[in-house]
Amino acid sequence: MRRLIILLFPIGAIFVSSLFTQDKTNKLEITWIGHSCFEIEYMDHRILIDSFTPEWFDYARPQGKYDFVFASHGAKDHYYFEGIDAGLYLLASGEKNVFFTESCSGKKQLEGKTVKNVGRGSFTFWTVPSYHDDQKGTVEGVNGILCFDFDGVKVVHLGDLGHVLEEDHIKKIGSVDVLMIPIDGYFTIDIDTAKKIIRQLDPKIALPMHYKTERSKQTQPIYTKKDIINGFNKAKKLHKSQLVIDENTLNQKQQIILLEYIH
Repeated sequence: MRRLIILLFPIGAIFVSSLFTQDKTNKLEITWIGHSCFEIEYMDHRILIDSFTPEWFDYARPQGKYDFVFASHGAKDHYYFEGIDAGLYLLASGEKNVFFTESCSGKKQLEGKTVKNVGRGSFTFWTVPSYHDDQKGTVEGVNGILCFDFDGVKVVHLGDLGHVLEEDHIKKIGSVDVLMIPIDGYFTIDIDTAKKIIRQLDPKIALPMHYKTERSKQTQPIYTKKDIINGFNKAKKLHKSQLVIDENTLNQKQQIILLEYIH
């Protein structure tokens, strides 16, 4: 009798491998523009998250046409749609899982999860209500956690989250591959709270944001890149603004990566 040999592989590794071998163009490119503003390119679509008022920072301005522009909440260092050319603008409610949208067809609301076809794939987005402070929003108001699923690769942008997550938040967010997390110790969470949230969500990659750089104009005592590197023993500083999410990056151990803002 012939012996049946079964090879066992981690399910996650099999899925990631199949995702990136189906189509070589099926990759995710994340660029940190500065502050909490990121650009995501997937297939032939461009997504912009939390664009800021130019007067607040000396970072480069987003360029070109975007398919979607998202804002986690109404603060001007996160919600600035003027001068951004896009097909659809979406502002998270912060109080419920709703986006307020604007497009050439008018204004409306999107509730729950929304699926958009992109090339030969798709991506899904939704928002999870949260708070800008640890007092249930009584001090700084509400905040929308932005969640994206790019054909199985999960990207989460925490906006100006101000508290450790509750079980309901974690359940609604789900699994996370790439986490964009604010760490400044003044307007948002501090390093210890960030570590707790990273343990809660267990992302494969965490991208700190909202900290002070040479291009920031704030005078408040917020963290710098050096503070974050000192606070996270395994933090890695990359001398580039773009990170390509592929099989290699997702199959490594958890990474805390500080990108360079666009010059």
